[in-house]
Amino acid sequence: MKLKITNEKQNPVFNRREIQGTIESDTAPKKQEAAKALAEKCNVSPDALRILYINGKFGARNFEFKANVYSSKEQRDNLEHMSKKEKEAEASATETPAEPATPAETSAESAPAQKPEEKTPAEEPVKTPAEEAIGVNPVEEAKKAEDEKAEEDKKEKEKTEEEKQLEK
Repeated sequence: MKLKITNEKQNPVFNRREIQGTIESDTAPKKQEAAKALAEKCNVSPDALRILYINGKFGARNFEFKANVYSSKEQRDNLEHMSKKEKEAEASATETPAEPATPAETSAESAPAQKPEEKTPAEEPVKTPAEEAIGVNPVEEAKKAEDEKAEEDKKEKEKTEEEKQLEK
């Protein structure tokens, strides 16, 4: 992956550098890969910058990008509004799962955490947005109304048949 900076502008209001450039790569680069390459080129930590976008054209090996480079991660976090997906991706990239030392520790830790006869989300019925808003499932109510109407029609039909027999 070759990274080339085409435009760099200092923004004193936000105390950041706004960088635009191109990336030459055989495959579409991921934001994390581009952040590492740009961090090496700008001599900053990959946590202190944010790649806003990476755009490519069909069949082309050149990708345009735009990024904001800050002096520290804290400064970036104070100024940039990151989406939930970006926050989760960053958290999962920084976290490393800790392995327990012995199997006895895992069973001791997991035993108190389990609660007896607790409902799982799969057992609870899923509510539709309409049901949550008005408290009633309109589909089920419509089915009930149709069943009641069918019963009334059946009773009405039976009454008319009885009347015909009485006339004879």
